[in-house]
Amino acid sequence: MKPGPWIPSTFAVCALLSGGHASGAPAPFTGPAVAYLKASGEATCAWMRQPLPTGPATPVFTFDAACAQSVFAWSPDGKQGVVLDWPLGGGQQRLWAVDFATKSGKAVDLKGLPAGTGKPEGFMIFQVNFNAAGQWVALLMDSAHPPEDDTGPLGITFEGKRYPVAEAERWRRMCLAYLWDGTTWKRVEQKLLGSPLELSARRSLYDPTPERTETVVGAPASKAQAQRLTAARKPTDRYGKWMALPTPGGPLLYRARQEDKDGTPTASTPVRWEQDNTLVAPEGLTPPPDTDISVLLSDTYLILNVSGEPNTAAVFDTRTKKNLHTLQAPGDRALFWPAPAMSSETPDPDEEPLP
Repeated sequence: MKPGPWIPSTFAVCALLSGGHASGAPAPFTGPAVAYLKASGEATCAWMRQPLPTGPATPVFTFDAACAQSVFAWSPDGKQGVVLDWPLGGGQQRLWAVDFATKSGKAVDLKGLPAGTGKPEGFMIFQVNFNAAGQWVALLMDSAHPPEDDTGPLGITFEGKRYPVAEAERWRRMCLAYLWDGTTWKRVEQKLLGSPLELSARRSLYDPTPERTETVVGAPASKAQAQRLTAARKPTDRYGKWMALPTPGGPLLYRARQEDKDGTPTASTPVRWEQDNTLVAPEGLTPPPDTDISVLLSDTYLILNVSGEPNTAAVFDTRTKKNLHTLQAPGDRALFWPAPAMSSETPDPDEEPLP
């Protein structure tokens, strides 16, 4: 399930944006919670925090943009956040830095980045988050200029230089990385990226929140589990497999759907708890088969994000399998609110980037 309206599943690059200096004050929020976006008007959205297991959900920042075109992230110390707006149909993107202590945000100037010009074509910011050192991380790509063979062998021309592209890799796009040094933007990397493996590797290099990555979690289901699932619902895909995710209350079973032999599997329904060798549907959820999902697991709780109109998210106690909360999450998927990091190390500047 994709966390936004237009994210391509195969493009990514990183640009580092310097975040603010952390203070010695404790993080303003403690205890387990779920974060999600909730529409509070036609073009107004609230970043919400739902305590677990119970308690009232409260907004931590409200901004003027549609939830369905917005994403959020946290700093490692739990004191700051960031919200990125993707205007549908192009136009100027917007970014807000959020202070959780005051529940307020301020606009971040994007001028100097290729995506900060307001032009609907060319580079756009794909995602913004914090890395382990507390720096903002923005993912940019040029979606408007695919490889072409009008001027010679298949490739992409950028700043007067030709970058060849293999015929089987037409999904590649030019990606750039910029570093904000406090006064100006400096380009630190440019690369043709695109495959799902490259996407995951690049995000892992810069983003300490792996739960945002599009992955199938768990392990292949046992033969007996797969037989029971197939008997209950015959798969419609040819190359997928049944998956089992261990939880404190027993395994959660679901389909890793894969339509093509060389394709990337997608977590999808049907999804079932296994209890005493019996398949049990998650309480309060009745999505149709082959619906995209994402599954996030903590020590005690499980979030099941379900794609749809609108997207929904259900939060379960993994021991009792009780549905604690069902949320409408029209924008970025519901995520566990991370615990503040006790410390973070600055990445080694001499470390070699991923190939």
